[in-house]
Amino acid sequence: MNRPSRSMRKLLDSVATNNEVAALDVMRAAEQLQDEVLRQRLQLNRDANDLRMARDDIQGGAIKLA
Repeated sequence: MNRPSRSMRKLLDSVATNNEVAALDVMRAAEQLQDEVLRQRLQLNRDANDLRMARDDIQGGAIKLA
């Protein structure tokens, strides 16, 4: 892997980490507010991310079917 690719991967990892921290902060705030609708929407967002990761696994041929 060349240097520009490593730098881009490192930058993307950093942005993803910051997004995860922010998402956790928002989820904690939603729980404190006891806003059930917001909590459900946040769960749907997590589910959507899981589905995208599964899609990426299929494209990469890494998924194993039972």
